[in-house]
Amino acid sequence: MQLNNPQPVALTSTSTSKASTVKTPKRSHSKATKIGVAAGLAQATSLLLGATPALAGDKSWDIDTAVLFYSETDRVSAVEPVISATKSLEGDRIWNIKLVVDSLTGATPNGAAPADEAQTFTSPSGNDNYTAQTSETPLDDNFKDTRAALSTQYVTPLNNNLKLSGGVAVSREYDYQSLGFNANVAQDFNQHNTTVSAGIAFASDTLKPVGGKPIALADMKPIDDDTSKAGDDDSKTVTDVLLGVTQVMSPNWLMQFNYSLSQQSGYLNDPYKVVSVLNSSGQPERYVYESRPDERTKHSFFIRSKSHHGNDNVLDVSYRYHTDDWGIDSHTVDARFLWHINKQHYIQPHIRYYQQAAADFYSQGLSSAGALPDFATGDSRLGEFTGITIGAKYGYLFGDDKEINLRIESYNQTGKAQALPGELDQRHDIYPDLDAVIVQVGYSFKF
Repeated sequence: MQLNNPQPVALTSTSTSKASTVKTPKRSHSKATKIGVAAGLAQATSLLLGATPALAGDKSWDIDTAVLFYSETDRVSAVEPVISATKSLEGDRIWNIKLVVDSLTGATPNGAAPADEAQTFTSPSGNDNYTAQTSETPLDDNFKDTRAALSTQYVTPLNNNLKLSGGVAVSREYDYQSLGFNANVAQDFNQHNTTVSAGIAFASDTLKPVGGKPIALADMKPIDDDTSKAGDDDSKTVTDVLLGVTQVMSPNWLMQFNYSLSQQSGYLNDPYKVVSVLNSSGQPERYVYESRPDERTKHSFFIRSKSHHGNDNVLDVSYRYHTDDWGIDSHTVDARFLWHINKQHYIQPHIRYYQQAAADFYSQGLSSAGALPDFATGDSRLGEFTGITIGAKYGYLFGDDKEINLRIESYNQTGKAQALPGELDQRHDIYPDLDAVIVQVGYSFKF
């Protein structure tokens, strides 16, 4: 299961100011949200390009720990502890291992539209009901999940200019499990001032929805009627390819350019989402389970500038463009400024802007007139919206390479409502704003 916040940036990043300087031609790479295919490539590239704080010849462990608290207003809350350990071995080899455990509770939108009267839905298990009151966005208040994810990455130099990395990632939750592999290579040129990297990753995921896998576009049935379900589980595969160039522009400035291709195949539906089928006056006649294509191809283009501005201050700005064959185009602008107040204290303001177009088959309500389309989803994460994250991180460095930090951010998401039968969109807030608070406490040390 996923958070409603669709941000593709890391909520669990434990990177510290120790890896932020660009005085020397070290490389850096953005981190991913989950330990999976894209995250495996990001982690591999990060290690290959030298973003790890571990130093050659230093045989101690660099430990990064953090606990993330994420809370949406009246919706989902999450607690996520993370621990990442990096060790520098003989011969400039690097080994990293990372463990993430997250627990989610609360209520999440089920995809149906608000109505002029109370609506009753069958829970995913098929054994219970839940109700959305008049004008309320229907929320499944039984949302609860715990996930554990473990990954490991190993980097070894093949010669003075060439590094190879490989890793494995596994995650498990009540209704979902994933196993992934990745390999990455980085070649230095131009006296180590230019690095070209390439990586590939593959993941195989198995889904076991609570109450069974629903038939796409089948009507939601009442309690104890499982005729809308077809089997207990399904699977999907994800293959990612990453190509990148990192260039030292000056002793105080790095530029990074990435292109990534992702191919997904298999069961791509969210088994817990439905779509309202509305009559001409906008009243719900029934609810059908969503249907998505079983293939998805995504392209991402990423550019990043990281520059040093005296007294170890670092400006980090990036832009990402995403497009896919589901019709979703998105733009992400992310900016951070690491300001060292003195040798012990720093603050890092952060702002992020995200905007995406809706999937071609996204619908906040289907018309009961005529046949249903082949594909339809009411999942707001696939709708048109804009999200803004604003916050800051404070860090205190002390002792022998120890650091305590605190990150506090707010997230606001504003969606665009569609025109619905009977002007339902005029009577109710079809796509309400989403507000969330993100708090993360981190501690880094050597062991």
